[in-house]
Amino acid sequence: MEFRILGPLEVRASGRAVEISGAKRRALLGVLVLEANRPVSTQRLALALWGPDAPPSAIKAVQVQVSRLRRALGETGVLETTPAGYRLLVGAGELDLERFERALAAGRRALAAGDFDRAAELLQGALRLWRRAPLEEFAWAPFAAPEIRRLEELRLIAVESRVEAELAAGRHAELVAELQRLTGEHPWRERLHAQLMLALYRSGRQADALAAYRQARAVMVGQLGIEPGAELHDIHEAVLAHDATLDAPTPALRRASALPAAPNRTIGRAADIGLLSARLRADETRLIPLTGPVGVGKTRLALDAARAVAADFADGTAFVSLAAVKRPADVAAAIIGALGIFPLSGESDEQAVERVLAAKHVLLVVDNCEHLLAAAPFLARLPASGRGVTVLATSREPLTVQAEQVYPVLPLALPEPGSEADLGTLASVAAVALFCERARAHDPGFGLKEEHASAVAAICRQLDGLPLAIELAAARCGLLSPAEIAARLHMALGTGVRDAPARQRTLRATLDWSHALLDADEQACFARFAVFTGGAGVPAAETITGAGVATLERLVAKSLWSAAPKRVDPPDWGCWKRFGPTRPNASPRCRTASRSVRTTSATTCRWRNAMGSTRRSTAPSVASISRAWTARSAISARLYDGRPSGARLAESWSWLQHSSTTGCGASAIRSPSVGCCPRSGARTPLAIQRCAPARWARCAGRCGRSGVEMSSSRCSRRPRRSPGR
Repeated sequence: MEFRILGPLEVRASGRAVEISGAKRRALLGVLVLEANRPVSTQRLALALWGPDAPPSAIKAVQVQVSRLRRALGETGVLETTPAGYRLLVGAGELDLERFERALAAGRRALAAGDFDRAAELLQGALRLWRRAPLEEFAWAPFAAPEIRRLEELRLIAVESRVEAELAAGRHAELVAELQRLTGEHPWRERLHAQLMLALYRSGRQADALAAYRQARAVMVGQLGIEPGAELHDIHEAVLAHDATLDAPTPALRRASALPAAPNRTIGRAADIGLLSARLRADETRLIPLTGPVGVGKTRLALDAARAVAADFADGTAFVSLAAVKRPADVAAAIIGALGIFPLSGESDEQAVERVLAAKHVLLVVDNCEHLLAAAPFLARLPASGRGVTVLATSREPLTVQAEQVYPVLPLALPEPGSEADLGTLASVAAVALFCERARAHDPGFGLKEEHASAVAAICRQLDGLPLAIELAAARCGLLSPAEIAARLHMALGTGVRDAPARQRTLRATLDWSHALLDADEQACFARFAVFTGGAGVPAAETITGAGVATLERLVAKSLWSAAPKRVDPPDWGCWKRFGPTRPNASPRCRTASRSVRTTSATTCRWRNAMGSTRRSTAPSVASISRAWTARSAISARLYDGRPSGARLAESWSWLQHSSTTGCGASAIRSPSVGCCPRSGARTPLAIQRCAPARWARCAGRCGRSGVEMSSSRCSRRPRRSPGR
């Protein structure tokens, strides 16, 4: 649970706001938040809310408000009763005021140590926690006024320290306008006037610097009747004398921002950011790989979480992208380049990284590790090199090292069936909200309306809630309506924004990147699995793909398939399924992979007879099975022995392969349930018999057998043509 007091009072649980109503109840929570983890007696609470003139019923009123506040907070144990009073339990990093004070202290330490860029970054991060003036809504309460003054003083100290760090880093010209505003808002703070004079002087504006001094002196003499202090007087004398100590320092080469700026607003990840931030703040968590399928938003989530906890790391955050790195041996060199590390003589790149990070309290974000898993042991050693190092990695599969604590990144929430009728409910769903916002970037007049609510929901469902795919589809709203996008969805996922990495500009490029990381067996298995239009259980997947369970599991680990819960009825179904956007990528590969799926001529003959084909082919392919199966909608719409189409397809293929080993031809009977292999008695899928019932009838007629009699005799491999045909 997170508490925010640097602005309007807010409570958030799992990324969602907790509503606290009632002025007295909110004020009571404000007092407890300010005294977080310390007991506050009932008498102190009554004085804080009513003052010394509290009525006799104030104690009872406090107890009632505490009871109602407990119910509003929901979580048991957050607000506890102790012999000394009531205590609000707040964990580390759950209170924005505590994070602000910690970042302020770290920034001032960096300033004293001469690390001006780092100090400015930390102090700026601390000030970003302020949303508005704190406790304004409680101005009526006796406790609020002194706390408002205390918090405002802390904020101004952070502002002055940040300006000092910026001046020391040589960024005086950028500060002039801000300092002119600050001196107008706080005319009695001499330090701000001194900083304004210094910024003007270093910008080559000596006359303006002297004018700023005269204005500050006039305010102090006129309003307070006092002369400026020693600091302001000394700077005035130094400006008059052109003292060299006022000259700007030689600016160091400024590094790029530690974390890339977000190009737009993140949607639907508040809960993930909250949970991941809590993990990053925990001392026992030092290596967290974010795993998930292509386009699920692992990098975006990692950066957002890193920004949320940046103030908790004294040495800040660093971002390293491994997308362009080709060899695992070059990972250390990429980190050296990103952090500006200088290896010592005779020191390897890995040793240099471990030496520098050992003395840091830093969060290292390492992006795109999936193609460099051989470097995982090196990444696992970094947290062990120093107690202050935490590694947040992104990869499409786990690093498989002992120290990792995997955080799976799931697709965005999808609309429930039937939710299209309520536009308000539909608009609040994360996947729909993302589509609408990105659509407005291309069509400013776009809005969620009744006429296309169903199409938007269908698009999000077909894309399985993957943010990249949804954004690519929404980019077509400048030309197509949502209904048109839904009708040609996989054609609509074309070129994306030009400033994205090349592998993320189209969905095809993203999937090709993942496909290239598979070995030959995994690529063949991935392609052959394309014949399943839905989920498939272990037996069906093994039968059609020809792969073992280990290969199937690796494709799940690499986030190309998702694992679905097993079902009891029907059994062993729904164990695995593809993510929606991977289907059009796998289907064309199926035609290539199917060339390696060859069977004997007997199997070919049986399949041709069953499917009604008169053209001789060398061997059936998985793709041809899929096409034939899909073409017979009457068959694919029915279940065989209670199993879905994936199981039916697998059993059909197994039966055809069985025929090649037994030497049986296209022999089966048109019984109500199943046919039997004439030689072995094996069950023949009824679905295959229904593909071409006339051929089965002709076969049975030529053999001169009844349905029951056929089970004990052998038919020819191919149906013989009758005379005159």
